This record gives sequence, structure tokens and C-alpha cells, in this order.
Amino acid sequence: MAKVNNTEGIAKPFDKYSLWIARKMIIAVTTSVNTEQHSGVVVSLKRKFSEKGLSQPQFISCQHHVQDRILRLVMDEELGCNTTSPNTEYPFFSQLLKNYGELKARSENGTQEIIAKSGWRDDMRFFLH
Repeated sequence: MAKVNNTEGIAKPFDKYSLWIARKMIIAVTTSVNTEQHSGVVVSLKRKFSEKGLSQPQFISCQHHVQDRILRLVMDEELGCNTTSPNTEYPFFSQLLKNYGELKARSENGTQEIIAKSGWRDDMRFFLH
């Protein structure tokens, strides 16, 4: 059985169900297999759209992964760390986890002030605290 690359795996159902005309954007994680400048899946798919005489879809990177990357870079800078994926644990995490029960109990009992932010979920308010 012949190996099918990622682009071919996506293109096959597009051909079978005539989906090329219906696609206006590509949303994908920003891994090199997707975004590599010459042979990434996004570039290859855009090339296939052009070959079919269709306008190339807009590429939008997965916002969760982009925000995660930004947060990691900011935290590395602010905390003086140099974490590398997949191990991005910062020194304060172990202390936070060790004392989580006590911190949660104190916040629930109201013995420490929690900054009130309208619309924030309780877990986000606790994290900010």
C-alpha cells in the first residue's frame, strides 16, 4: 500500500465530494509539517487550489496554539526561565500544586480577597488571585 502524505489525505475527500469550491480558509496548528515554507501542508493545499483555478484560501493558525506560544515566551522572559516544549513547567507550579488545597480553601472561605472581575469564571478568578 502506497504511503499517502497529509496533503493527499485531505485532497482525496475534497475531490470525491467536490469540496474545493466551498473552502475559503484553512485553520491548522502551527507545526512545521503544516507551515513549512516550501512543502508544508498549507502551502501544498494552496498550490492545489491554484492548480484548479480557484482562489487560495486564507490560512489562520490555531489561536490556542498561538496564544500558548505567546504566553510561554512572556513567562520565560518575566520569570527568567528558558523552557522548551513539551516541558514548560515553571518553578512556581510545583509550589502552587503543593499548596493548592489550602489556597482553594482560603479563597472559598473568603479569608483572602479575590479580585472581582465581571464575567470571569471562578477558576480564572482563582488563578488571577
